[in-house]
Amino acid sequence: MKLRHPSERAVEQHRRIRESLLQLMGEGDYGQISVMAICGRAGIPRRTFYYYYDNKDQVLDGLLEWIVQECNLESMFDADRDPKNIEFYFSRFFRFWKDSHRGALDALLKNGFGSRLMLQYQNWVLTEGEWLRPVEDLQLELRTIGSKLATACVLHALFYWWECGFRQTPEEMASFVTQILSQPLYRTR
Repeated sequence: MKLRHPSERAVEQHRRIRESLLQLMGEGDYGQISVMAICGRAGIPRRTFYYYYDNKDQVLDGLLEWIVQECNLESMFDADRDPKNIEFYFSRFFRFWKDSHRGALDALLKNGFGSRLMLQYQNWVLTEGEWLRPVEDLQLELRTIGSKLATACVLHALFYWWECGFRQTPEEMASFVTQILSQPLYRTR
């Protein structure tokens, strides 16, 4: 989501509104959260909210987009294919969630927004757009499909890790995901 008004004040207001929604989601059901509750938590009048957003779903979309930009999965897929380097990127990814954004993950997954988070990441990775189009560059197409599959794999591992209460270390999760993604999709005889 692009800021309608990219001044410092606007950036701060967006942050306050996002964080307020996230806090409220951590406390209860997203469906029960009102714009008034978001405004109360953010300490802003309703007109300020509506100056920046049309509704709370737009805030949620902005929150998801912000999370994706904070943790850029794209850099993982641009890494060279040395498993040690790839494992380093995945370790950074899992540490990002456990150390810095655990509350955000709790709020999103408790409210059933895992699929929306996954879609946001896939849109970030899948820059080409539509699936049903002529394939001009097969290597690029395979890389795009591979990136989407890898993104889904990593996020499913993240969701499983969350469900298990983060029992494994970020490094153990990184090793696990790296092993899975380093296997060929199919074997020839």
